[in-house]
Amino acid sequence: MSTHKEVSKLLNKMSGNSGSSQSSATRFEHYLLPDIDVAPHKRAKAYPGKEYMLMGNSFNLEPDQHADKRAAALHGLFCRSNGGTCKLADALKSDEFNQVLSRFERDWLARLTEDTVIGPAFDENARALPDAFAVWRPINRVLRSKTLAPV
Repeated sequence: MSTHKEVSKLLNKMSGNSGSSQSSATRFEHYLLPDIDVAPHKRAKAYPGKEYMLMGNSFNLEPDQHADKRAAALHGLFCRSNGGTCKLADALKSDEFNQVLSRFERDWLARLTEDTVIGPAFDENARALPDAFAVWRPINRVLRSKTLAPV
């Protein structure tokens, strides 16, 4: 994955070539992506590759006394994919997985594209989050969804 410095350098170069009088910092600052540490995913062999961007972790925020069932369903899903990531379309075919999704998650995941993948989730201290999952989207898909509109 590109580092924050590489992205900023590229955006500065693009801005310089555009002939715009606005500074690149104001013109492109909404395109800068935060640095997200994917090292825990790499160590767990749950990293889909540098062409994917970690969108974040999905938690069930509704009060739920079935957290163990959710953790077991997610564990089973990722074990079938050798502990790594799996295609979202394949995950949504799993009854076990669908049963532990919140209404919000089900609706959100149904809207994502077929090239989205999910995998185990980790917190900022690299600890596994057994009742959450990470959502990954191809970087080129994310960048295509944002257009350079005149400011």
